[in-house]
Amino acid sequence: MSKSFFLSREPCYALFHFFANAVQKKQKKPAAVNLEKLKMFRHYYLVVVCYIYLTRIIVYLLERSLHLRWTWVSVFVVEVATLSFYCLTGYLFRPVADNPYLKVESDEGDADVGIEMDEMGEAGV
Repeated sequence: MSKSFFLSREPCYALFHFFANAVQKKQKKPAAVNLEKLKMFRHYYLVVVCYIYLTRIIVYLLERSLHLRWTWVSVFVVEVATLSFYCLTGYLFRPVADNPYLKVESDEGDADVGIEMDEMGEAGV
């Protein structure tokens, strides 16, 4: 493989499609639910890659280009980027009513058998 393959966005998409196929083979859920989950992870993957580039490469360039008196700016940039990354992670994966990761398929078979749940959660016939 050439160097340009690793510098392009192709590895991101190849990794995305690899995991998409693996998830679809493991689970027998509708494709729309899997696609929704994979879109969220694709966006989060890009956020993680941007965070890593910012805190490793951009900060290194800042440290080398700033005067000794202003080196605290690079530490400040790392701290702000880390705080932003954690806040964005918490926001993206916050508990919501229609969370695509916690969707439970309704099983209508229980109603046909005649099993009912009372207030305590115990099964009764």
